[in-house]
Amino acid sequence: MKSHKALKYRKNYSPSRLQRLASLRQSEGPRAVRHAIDLLAASLWFETLCSHLQQTTAYAVGKRVQPHTYQPRIQGRWPQHHNLWAKYAQGLHLPGADTVMAGNQVVPKSGEVLTGTIWKILDTSKPIGESGDELLRGLHLGVQRAVFKPGPLTYGHYVRRSAPNLPLKLLESHPDLDAVAASVLLLREAYESRNCSRAFEIGRSLHATLLMAASCMPLCDIATELMEFFIWQIFPLAADHEVAFDLDAAEFYAQTRCFNRALLSLEDQGRIKAVNFGSDWRKVLSFEFGFDLFYGLGPRWRLVNAPEASSSESRYLVETTRIRRDWALASLLNGRVQKLIPDDIVAQTAYQR
Repeated sequence: MKSHKALKYRKNYSPSRLQRLASLRQSEGPRAVRHAIDLLAASLWFETLCSHLQQTTAYAVGKRVQPHTYQPRIQGRWPQHHNLWAKYAQGLHLPGADTVMAGNQVVPKSGEVLTGTIWKILDTSKPIGESGDELLRGLHLGVQRAVFKPGPLTYGHYVRRSAPNLPLKLLESHPDLDAVAASVLLLREAYESRNCSRAFEIGRSLHATLLMAASCMPLCDIATELMEFFIWQIFPLAADHEVAFDLDAAEFYAQTRCFNRALLSLEDQGRIKAVNFGSDWRKVLSFEFGFDLFYGLGPRWRLVNAPEASSSESRYLVETTRIRRDWALASLLNGRVQKLIPDDIVAQTAYQR
């Protein structure tokens, strides 16, 4: 009887990338944000190649993309190759034009990851100012239709939708990197105009869009790093005068895993079609399939000021959400389905009044 081959596991480069991000965050250097964005771009490019080529290490990816740089062992000499692919995997270096071109030959259009408008939008070292429409035009058509009125857009006229929340709902229905970019841009515009309440609402929608987008390949392979950057540079812009986001990157990654399990389970039950990317996915984050999914996959809040200096409404929001979220996320992580809020949790939230 033939023995089964051992399962192959992809090498995880996330710890190295997270360590680099932490170092950049602590340095507070003038180029720290730009270096962090380059790290995310290089990492996503590498993971895109790794996923499509079904390889497990940077060495293996490099050998597929640039085989001529790998020399075999001859007459006792050690095999020779450059070590740049390990650095690409760790986000330490952006690839050069020749390497990007070589990547495009084995995985068509993979190099577009590096030039996406998302990286310009994430660069908080420069204000958005009046460049919002120009940046939005650099995103794919589905996202443009979410933000701009579709009629004028047909004729090349870019007119923003007047309904404030409709673009957010439409972006949630197209959860990919470009939709995340558009939500970030809207958030930054609200922040720069000092509209805190608007920024807060956009932040809530952004969290949902990011969660759905980060649940897909290959973005899921840098989900923790992406959220670390968002916690550092993006979500602080979404705080209002009393309530701010209180997020954890590792917990966010766990939420993406719970979200994927919920998608598969609901699809097996015939309640959604997972291929309905976005439209059915949004339902999972609503009350439609249970309070455990709504609260367990949502964000956590914290008070900006001391409790005694905060309104009763803000204190109630933060505390009740914490209680419900702790219950819901624990249930999801343990694989339990609890659509209704248990009586003891209801009692705890009622006590907060």
